[in-house]
Amino acid sequence: MKEIILSLIIIASLALGSYAQREPNYSDEQGKKQGFWRKRNEDNRKVYEGHFVDDIPTGKFTYFYSSGTVKSVTYFSNNGKLARATMYTIGGKISATGNYINQKRDSIWTFYSEQGKKISTETYVNGIKHGTAKVYYPNGNLVEKKEWVNGKLNGPFTKYFNNGQVRYTCAYLDDKVHGKALIYFSNGRVYATGVYKNDLKDGTWVYYKKDGSLDHKEQYANGRLYGDDPNVITQEQAEEERKKYQESSGNRQQNMYNNGGNFSPGTR
Repeated sequence: MKEIILSLIIIASLALGSYAQREPNYSDEQGKKQGFWRKRNEDNRKVYEGHFVDDIPTGKFTYFYSSGTVKSVTYFSNNGKLARATMYTIGGKISATGNYINQKRDSIWTFYSEQGKKISTETYVNGIKHGTAKVYYPNGNLVEKKEWVNGKLNGPFTKYFNNGQVRYTCAYLDDKVHGKALIYFSNGRVYATGVYKNDLKDGTWVYYKKDGSLDHKEQYANGRLYGDDPNVITQEQAEEERKKYQESSGNRQQNMYNNGGNFSPGTR
């Protein structure tokens, strides 16, 4: 019996010795990675290190910045299809945690500040944002909450004051604000209410004072404000005018270039 045990120990030792000689960066006769691998770039800096079984990453893998500090630590399972990752800043702080399935982000990812505070969460399916996303204040209260559907904002959107009081509610349709919107004072009373159509204010918007009494009303059509004062414009109108000015300015500069520095007729 002792002789059998001794033989098994010798065989195991020889096998381990043979395996150790293969490491690191061993590929078998079929070209499949086996055992411990440490990849380096052209400057001989570490890119990653971890173990393979039949060319499939298994267990812990560590990835590095070019400076040599850890970029991420990932644990592979389910035949290499599932990976649980922890990402780090170049200064060594955790920046994000989440799952990969078939090398694409999946389920809930959590992101952190340099101070270690949770700043946001995002939900992914097959590498695409799909589900609830949240942003947080440093005290842990919500800044905003929104819904993604196949990579586009769709559904309710809510913003909050730092004390947790609702600040703004609306809805998105294919990445654009669409439908009724409510804006609140920090005391919980409504400041303004109205409707958006394709990111633009439309119809009657009603504004209130902090005591809840009516302040004034505004009438919009596709983002343009109509009223007695022709000088009053909305933010949407101001942005539109700014873009027009930039385009016009760019055209004038091009005309100056084409005409040796002189404005062509009709460009002033």
